[in-house]
Amino acid sequence: MKSNGIGIQIILVLIIGAMLLVSGCWDSPTVEPGPFDTPTSSTFGQEVATEVPIGIATPGDDEEEDSTPDDFVEEDIGTGPTSEQEPTELTYIYQDELEIGWNEWSWDIATDYESSNPVFKDQHALSITPEHAWAGYGAWFEGGFDATPYAYLNVAIQASEEDEWYTILLLGQGGKTLSEEGFLINPPVGSWEEVQIPLSQLGGAYTQIFGLRIMNTEEINGTYYLDEVGFGGVAPAPTATPIPEPQTIQLSVDAGRSIEPFSNEMLGLGLVNWEHSWDKYFPAEVPHLTDVFKIADVGLVRYAGGLWANWVGWERLSQRDPYTEWQPDPANYSSQFGGQIDKNNTYTFHYGINEIDKLAQFSQETGSQIMIQVNVSMNDPYMWADLLHYTNVENDYNFKYWELGNELDLETSRDSEAGMDDSTYQERVRQYAKVLRSVDPNIVIVGGVPSSGHDIIATNWAEGTNEMSRYLTAAVDGGADSLSYHWYQSCNTFTDTDAVTVWTWPLKPGEDGIADPKQNWRHSYSRIWSQIGPERVQDEVIPAGSPMTQGITELNYDSCDHEVAPQNSNHLNAVWLADILGRLAYNGLDYATWYTGYGTQGQGYPVAFTVEDYYPETVYLRPSYYTLFLYANYFGDQLLYSSSDNEAAISIWASTDSDDPNSLKLIVTNISNSIITSPIEISGFRANSGSKVVLSNPSPLDMTFASNDQSHGSTINGVTLDAATITTAADQIPGEPVTIEGNRITETFPPYSVTAIRLTANG
Repeated sequence: MKSNGIGIQIILVLIIGAMLLVSGCWDSPTVEPGPFDTPTSSTFGQEVATEVPIGIATPGDDEEEDSTPDDFVEEDIGTGPTSEQEPTELTYIYQDELEIGWNEWSWDIATDYESSNPVFKDQHALSITPEHAWAGYGAWFEGGFDATPYAYLNVAIQASEEDEWYTILLLGQGGKTLSEEGFLINPPVGSWEEVQIPLSQLGGAYTQIFGLRIMNTEEINGTYYLDEVGFGGVAPAPTATPIPEPQTIQLSVDAGRSIEPFSNEMLGLGLVNWEHSWDKYFPAEVPHLTDVFKIADVGLVRYAGGLWANWVGWERLSQRDPYTEWQPDPANYSSQFGGQIDKNNTYTFHYGINEIDKLAQFSQETGSQIMIQVNVSMNDPYMWADLLHYTNVENDYNFKYWELGNELDLETSRDSEAGMDDSTYQERVRQYAKVLRSVDPNIVIVGGVPSSGHDIIATNWAEGTNEMSRYLTAAVDGGADSLSYHWYQSCNTFTDTDAVTVWTWPLKPGEDGIADPKQNWRHSYSRIWSQIGPERVQDEVIPAGSPMTQGITELNYDSCDHEVAPQNSNHLNAVWLADILGRLAYNGLDYATWYTGYGTQGQGYPVAFTVEDYYPETVYLRPSYYTLFLYANYFGDQLLYSSSDNEAAISIWASTDSDDPNSLKLIVTNISNSIITSPIEISGFRANSGSKVVLSNPSPLDMTFASNDQSHGSTINGVTLDAATITTAADQIPGEPVTIEGNRITETFPPYSVTAIRLTANG
């Protein structure tokens, strides 16, 4: 973990990022929203840079992206291969012409690929004339160029005016820069300068490169020239990350002490309707997606994601395309409710009858319960009573959970029309609950749904804010059956691995004006909040003795990065999930839905993704899915007492399984950089045999785009999970024996790994 001083700096960055989030970075409806978004016309999760205009597009993507570094520092000119390496001929991007496979992707410039004066080598050079500051030349390689064998990027460059500065960047999947700063150069005027920039400096070593970007950074817009652009040198052998000395940490389990149930609703996933609109496949139509959910024992599906829920309506017609404004027609509802529908409301999104039918089919085929997000912002409970009547009365769909609103604390802080204060929300909960229960008294009304379990968004991080969200209290007072809230540990931390693994913050009494450090909202930016959050909701919000349940209906790591975002689904994310998922249930959480279950490769949230926007043929599984797979196939349904002497480094969750009564099942997560050898003391259960499987990755701290694509490298006992064969995956994974010595087993846990252990006793 970082030192205290660095930790506080990180926190301040997170606070600023989150404050930007609620201060209006996103506006009104136009693109697919992420977890905190209302439908908006600006880029989601974009970095803020001074004096840099927004408007740099990604090939094949309508969303804009600003990847220009905020701070520019001139770098030393790179060198070629060392004396111990044999130089190679360049593999060109440009030599007299743009090479096959590379295509121009530029903005606000004029180019000439056959400039004859000046020329560095051969017949032609590439001339580039920017139209204004921050213009950019780009070359794109569809499908990615394997730069693994190469040591450097070679560029010959010449300027036509003094004091022109250019930033050279390499791009990864989705068009995102592979390094934050790139390489800054001030080329000479009237002569050529050839530079060889180490790929490690550009973030492009041992990875796939999808593009090259060169940007001018000043108001001077003179023509500049490029030649001999390509990859060369011999990449040195990768240096293995040093592994610290092994640690010994005591773990223990008491099989005679039951703690909390572990329902398969803790393995929930969210589906977002923008991935199932515009004639895209509905969930049940996506190849192998039903099997992917079923084998992960996904007990709960939340539909349909993001702040679209505050602008969506239901009408008994086929699904309209998103952003089509419409007003309800009473003729398109049942006679029981049509006369009470508010005809004057205008909606931007639509739950179509075909969409709902397909969702029900998916529920039946996967065995998952459904949570429907209900629009309370338009204040029309009878519209939703009609939907409930359709699903649970006219049809036997039995949609269980009806969640009222989405992140209204955020909507209100941004002065959105969809927002409302907590007293208004309390009354809406009361009204909706009464009307919906009159249709089906067996449903679960879910309320609260703030973007944070703390009240920090509603108070704009005011000094002394220590309360849990006022919208949770409003839901209790309005008569909800269950409370939900959202938790993302971070905001725009990108490649910062320490921000993922951080256990807690060293907070003192009185810091931020909060007397009790446990009540400090800063803890929500660390793993310990998976303990504190559910405890506080149970102790401070839910009335004593109440059967009210609680859940997290948007759970992931980084709330702000809506791009490829490896940190939201790569191996380190999978390890983080394994650690916090057990702890959340252990401390009283009843259900959770991961954001998200399915989407395209361009977003990092989905555990299952496709490379095609429309009509995919293949689904790929990211490392975070592997964690769900482990819990589904190697863990039980009743949590037992367990403890770790160093929970910051290693956690253990223990369970019994009603379907496997003579077993004890453990999940052990090593979220440290050390090999840990741990004796596990077990009481109340006498094992006579056991086996284990281990989720691991040869590059567990890899935060490049490759870390959550098809080649992520995570395996379970060496087996890669494949959506097409997922139904037999558990049978294909060979177990390894564990050593049992009386009431103790001793195992060695690799760094950044998840180990599932099954112990058996004589029946």
